[in-house]
Amino acid sequence: MTALVWVAGAPLLAALAVAAVPAVCPAWRRTLALLGSGGALAALAVVGVSFDPVLWQVQQRARAPWIPVFGATWDVGVDGLSLPFLAAAGLGVFLTLVCRPPAAPDAATTGPALEVLLVCQASLAGLFMARDMLLLWLCWALYLTCCAFGVGAGGGSRGARAATRLGVSGAASLALLLGLFVSQAAAVKSLTGAWSFDYETWTHLMLPLSQQVRSLVCLLGALGVALPLLPVAAWWQDAHEAAPAAGAVMLVLGPGLYGLVRLAAPLFPLASFHALPAVGALAGATALVAACVAAFGGAFRDRLGWVALGQGALMVLGVTSLTAEGLLGALTLFVVATGAFIGLLSFETLRGARMPSAPEAPAAAPEAGRAGPRVALTFALALALVPGLGGFTAAVLTLSGVASADRSGRALEVTTPAYGVDPLWLLALGLLGAGGLGMALVRAVRALPSAAWAWPGRRGWPLAVWLAVLVALGLRPQPCLEGVRASLNRYQTDFSRRLQHAGLQPEAPAHLFPDARTPLAMARPPGPGTRPCPAAR
Repeated sequence: MTALVWVAGAPLLAALAVAAVPAVCPAWRRTLALLGSGGALAALAVVGVSFDPVLWQVQQRARAPWIPVFGATWDVGVDGLSLPFLAAAGLGVFLTLVCRPPAAPDAATTGPALEVLLVCQASLAGLFMARDMLLLWLCWALYLTCCAFGVGAGGGSRGARAATRLGVSGAASLALLLGLFVSQAAAVKSLTGAWSFDYETWTHLMLPLSQQVRSLVCLLGALGVALPLLPVAAWWQDAHEAAPAAGAVMLVLGPGLYGLVRLAAPLFPLASFHALPAVGALAGATALVAACVAAFGGAFRDRLGWVALGQGALMVLGVTSLTAEGLLGALTLFVVATGAFIGLLSFETLRGARMPSAPEAPAAAPEAGRAGPRVALTFALALALVPGLGGFTAAVLTLSGVASADRSGRALEVTTPAYGVDPLWLLALGLLGAGGLGMALVRAVRALPSAAWAWPGRRGWPLAVWLAVLVALGLRPQPCLEGVRASLNRYQTDFSRRLQHAGLQPEAPAHLFPDARTPLAMARPPGPGTRPCPAAR
């Protein structure tokens, strides 16, 4: 049994144990939750130490039969794309549990139940590791359910409305995603005679362009509930403000971004070639709108929601470039930005009281301003890393990858810019949005009353360690992600090769595209009138 099994299994077992302990024993419940989440982190550390950054293949793979009649298996593994998301999810939930008060008298301030946080950690781990698409769908369903409970834990009419909206959109997302996955498995069955939900098999499935476009639209609709794009994710900012701190942490852990990276271009290369530039343009517009709204109004949590929306849109913009530079910038920005948001929300959990959610109060008197100036300055500097220093570097890298992309993903020697805009203008607008988001966040932090920053004594040591790690990561973010370069380069190479093959006959009948990782005997020849598959390079 590999360590990956414990990354998802330890929180799930801990959730069952916590549910069995009576609510009158909060200390025991919290201890069990910390052991489960910490055990998952320890297993993830073992995976990270044994991870070979030079290899692009899936590592630490574990398989077990599940539903043989449909070809579904418990198949998990980790590569350079999933490792940053795994680390962010595990560390985020663990820090939230550490900062949670031992007794939880008020769910509006302490957040959802411990069981919900643990199941959320397990579902995210399973989602980021799944190599079987039916298993990924199951983890996606668990994650959306946990988010609905997490957002609604704050109580009040706004929390109930946001949770209901998330539940309805989540149900639609699950229906769309299940329909898409069943259609993909049926297409494989028509070629091989057997159902298959295996991710690698699906990446070799070449569908006609018209069917790819329909499938990509279905995928974007399913992921829209977790993608920070206006107007589909209009609930995003409302959910951020309505949710308690722990519920808001669940919203910034990136499953929608991961789904876009993992599924869009690998499964539907030709449709992504035509459609993802439009998604990227929408993401850029979302970042600019979020920067303007966050800079000019609202309470602290309201601004924080808009900043999270804008930063997520910048990450989507990098992914839609379909270049290794844009993907690396998006992942770097995800790690730095998510770290800052988790740190700030964990500070709110540690205090046991919400940050002010009413319009900002006038500046405090000088005497009251001495309550916590050092911690306020520390947070302002740490949050300036988003996008200051490391975050700003990541934003520049993301936008430069977008500016250097051509419509073919550098596959068909087409030099037209992907978005029909001069790269310098695109870079200038993107930097304006990134800088505006950073300044809006720092301004929101400085506008808080100093009493809101009163340090909680010795209980604040986990947050102090987190801030130190965040500052170090912000100063030098890219060396921490050097291990993902091999996976990103392979990602772009595979996309280019599939795009070249699909470009020969866009409406060719569905067939399996062979490459170096797939035996040629698995490939079914294209139908009459189509060109044969090019030899794998």
